[in-house]
Amino acid sequence: MENLTYKGTKTNEISFPLGGIGTGCIGLLGNGRLSDFEIFGRPNKKSLSGLSFFAIKAESCGNLIDARVLNSDSFGTRTGFDNYSTPKFSGYGFGPHTTSLAGAPHFPETEFCARFPYASLNFNYEKFPANIKMTAFNPFIPFNDADSSIPAAFFEFEIENNTDKTIDYTVCGVLENPLPNCRNTFDGDMNTNMKCVRLTTLDDAGDDGALDSKINAKSLCIGTDCEDVSYQEYLYRGIWFDRLQTFWNDFCKNPHFNNRRYDEPKEKDAALIAAHITLEPGEKKTVKFIISWYMRFLENYWNPIPKNEGESDEDFHIKNRWRNYYCRYYSSAVECAAYCFAHWNRLKQETDLFTDALFSSTLPNEVMDAVSSNLCILKSATLMRHTDGNIIGFEGCHANEGSCEGNCTHVYNYAYALAHLFPSLERGLRETEFRYCMDEHGAVNFRAPAPLGRRPRNYFPCVDGQMGAIFKTYREYKISGNFEWLCRMWPYVKKCIDYTFSEENSFKWDPTKSGIMSGRQHNTLDTELFSPNSWLQGMYAAALISAAEMAEIVKDRKSAKEYRELFEKAKEFLNKELFNGKYFYQKIDVTDKSLLEPFSHDAIVTSEAVSPCDYYWSDEHGQIKYQIADGSSVDQVLAQWHANNIGLGQIFEKDKLLSALDTIYNLNFKKTMRDFFNPCRNYCINDEAGVTICTYPEGANKPKIPIPYAEECMNGFEYQAACLMIQSGMVEQGLEIVRAIRNRYDGEYRNPFAEMECGSSYIRSLASYTLVAAISGFEYNVPEQMVSFKPQLQFAKDGYFKCFYAVGESFGTIEVGPKYVELTILKGELKIQKFGIFTEPKVVMCGGKKISFDADRNFAIFNAGLLCDKTKPITIIFD
Repeated sequence: MENLTYKGTKTNEISFPLGGIGTGCIGLLGNGRLSDFEIFGRPNKKSLSGLSFFAIKAESCGNLIDARVLNSDSFGTRTGFDNYSTPKFSGYGFGPHTTSLAGAPHFPETEFCARFPYASLNFNYEKFPANIKMTAFNPFIPFNDADSSIPAAFFEFEIENNTDKTIDYTVCGVLENPLPNCRNTFDGDMNTNMKCVRLTTLDDAGDDGALDSKINAKSLCIGTDCEDVSYQEYLYRGIWFDRLQTFWNDFCKNPHFNNRRYDEPKEKDAALIAAHITLEPGEKKTVKFIISWYMRFLENYWNPIPKNEGESDEDFHIKNRWRNYYCRYYSSAVECAAYCFAHWNRLKQETDLFTDALFSSTLPNEVMDAVSSNLCILKSATLMRHTDGNIIGFEGCHANEGSCEGNCTHVYNYAYALAHLFPSLERGLRETEFRYCMDEHGAVNFRAPAPLGRRPRNYFPCVDGQMGAIFKTYREYKISGNFEWLCRMWPYVKKCIDYTFSEENSFKWDPTKSGIMSGRQHNTLDTELFSPNSWLQGMYAAALISAAEMAEIVKDRKSAKEYRELFEKAKEFLNKELFNGKYFYQKIDVTDKSLLEPFSHDAIVTSEAVSPCDYYWSDEHGQIKYQIADGSSVDQVLAQWHANNIGLGQIFEKDKLLSALDTIYNLNFKKTMRDFFNPCRNYCINDEAGVTICTYPEGANKPKIPIPYAEECMNGFEYQAACLMIQSGMVEQGLEIVRAIRNRYDGEYRNPFAEMECGSSYIRSLASYTLVAAISGFEYNVPEQMVSFKPQLQFAKDGYFKCFYAVGESFGTIEVGPKYVELTILKGELKIQKFGIFTEPKVVMCGGKKISFDADRNFAIFNAGLLCDKTKPITIIFD
């Protein structure tokens, strides 16, 4: 797949995040405008960025030919720019804001092309004498989280003189200083030939660099490495429209800018830097720009440690903040920009290596769209990083703050991309859960406190999150092969699984070690189930078999035996008692109030004064509220999706699993929402298609007040169901669901790069990454040096199939031809002892040389193991 292209109205809602993992970002809109500056540790959706833009002009012999801002037509309403913090005398009733530059000469149209992490726009117009391509990105290099966490937006402007005469071009970058008491200063770095304007604040009167410093150092920078530059440290200060008027006069009437400087600080002063080049007819050159930022501290604004009596405001802020992770590499925005220019070619080459490999896949377009577009979530304001590099993430983004704090365990269960592309960051999430969220009894609070190390809030464990912590630890071990790490984690894992039957577990999940999950079961639907159900029972089974496997590895054989026996009980109960002949369900009598009575003295997290008996019981209906009961839940066989992706084996009996998936497709999947009642949030409307959270067939016993969100369509849930269908042979049905999701995110009504659930850029949508393995049939076990590929060959094009993979510290491609399979390693190395394919191997070659092997069914076994890298692809000939 080459790229994803959006045109016309399909660019309306695009905001493509430019930033590193956990650094915040700048939004590149579908028409090329810069917006949504989210660099201060919080979201800033639909926001005005002041005078921050790029412009270009062409001159010949000192005479202006044409000048335009590098935007296409302003989109959206013409009654006023739609944003969430509109100042007076702007917004509705005032037309598009002046900083949208809708009133400046610009390009009439453009195409927005996305090829994660790149976004490019072509600006061509008969009145402007050049072909212009703007490419924007931030490095994304699997396994290199430092260079993938640079607080900067990279821009390349490729300019081609399409005339028959020599032309002088100027590309100008304008950036408004968002800091108070602005101070803008021209700077240069002789080591990188970088010239820039640094944007700082006079509030940073001193800087001793200590963590407890009361100086909250902040800076931005806009720079270029072009040889010939001019600049203005300050745009003209005036009232009315003087600033933009004067800029345009300076830009159009003078070949170079003359500097302007003010001694007194002021709010919202903008600066500019311009790159000047000359091109002969037909000549092409690229001009580079950087916008970088540096915010030394992040602060918990959403749930701060309370202020003590007599405590100063400064001390209150200090105890609620932590040093930004990227500060270990840079001391200012200028230093960051200098690093970017010095390493630009390497950073781009290593990013290209990943992007080219990913997009070389012959997977269906809807799959590539879902996988690549949702990787943008990793670049969004959803994620932050702690001083030690660990992620402190929200579930998604509200308009101007994070949505639902603290690496929420049951939501992050679905997000598989990080585990494969940045496994050290995913291991950090496990360590955060166990070291900062687990209490002395083994209960894992499902939200992490920030700053890390502070006393946790009064949250409590949820079944799906607690079980997920266990089987994801096993996943992290299988991906990395890090035995020492597993040994360090094992005491936490054992304590975590043993909490299920602990006397200290007031939720009474499985107090008798029956293998049956029951009691009070909090979960990702923000409620609690009070009886056995296939969804959470399956998660329990997945945790038990994972714990048994890990116990074997660390030689805790007593625990291994116990957990394996419990797994068999859990699996048997699941398949015998929780299947109704068509699908899996919740076994409950919703009229039985006694199910609530064991918890009558507990409290509900949403209201400490309310007990479960009062919260969940409806006197009017004579029923327990918020249960699944006889409903068909989209997550009823969720555990099998995890099991397939981790390699845990079969949890649900295959015939029953297929029947359940068939029910989800035929019952939960709505081909149109036109005649469907949904009292919940509207993520799928009109003639759009989607999979509902819980649907009740005709004649089923539907609770009067069913599980929350039952009628909603939420992307992460839909992706896992679609993926499991593909893994189970229901390929076309799974792809139809993926298509339905991505059709909703077509750029016209929703942002393709910020899927929504509880807010935008929602982390659960990273479930889409597992579609890669589902179609390639990729399985892995790094400790056992095993990889296996069994691709869905119906997606081979002219007998040729290719797909990206990442595991351990390596990534590359798997390629299938008419008579061969070839594994190419593009980064890192991979030791392989067992290599499985879909048929019997006949000849194996490594680095072009024949290798001896033993055949075991469809596996080639290398007794000594093969150490493979980019110089040694493995080729298996099977015919």
